[in-house]
Amino acid sequence: MAKRHVFYHRKMTGWVANGPRCAQRVYKADPLWCTRDIKGGMAVRVRIEQDEKLTTPEVVLQVPPQTAGTAELVAALQAAVPPQQLTLSHRGRQVRVAIATILFCEAAGHQVTVHTAGQLYTTREPLYQLAERLPDQFIRASKSAILNRDQVASLTRSLTGNLVKFQQSHKQLYVSRRYYGDVKRALERKGQLG
Repeated sequence: MAKRHVFYHRKMTGWVANGPRCAQRVYKADPLWCTRDIKGGMAVRVRIEQDEKLTTPEVVLQVPPQTAGTAELVAALQAAVPPQQLTLSHRGRQVRVAIATILFCEAAGHQVTVHTAGQLYTTREPLYQLAERLPDQFIRASKSAILNRDQVASLTRSLTGNLVKFQQSHKQLYVSRRYYGDVKRALERKGQLG
């Protein structure tokens, strides 16, 4: 593994009087420059600028033509930032669905059905691969289902089964006995169950 170095550079913008006989250097605070050596010996320069007009962070990556270092950098960034949307099928068309709107996903045969409050979407991606791509708010509810704990309204245990009801939806999902304890603990940690 290559040794990593971090150097912070601030551009000097001038001098300012700091008393009768001395002066103080004035540094421009933004942008902040950071140079890193990454694996493979490629130096990466990162510039961070604060912009009051932006509501969400924006990352622009300028890279040299395709090299091993460039491919590694892009792969690391993609792994670090979870997706905000999934591409799924709806009535034969590919559509993008916001992850936050997903209530639960359930597998049946070689197809996974993704439920939102008002729609059903499908994908051929296996449930275990889909679960790996989704953020930590998605937890296993049974061998064939995962649910979004942020969308859960209630969890009920009875002799006939363990039932999850979702916020702003009539949809329900049964939680298997094997996963009931994990689901209950996750919801209690989140403060959704008393």
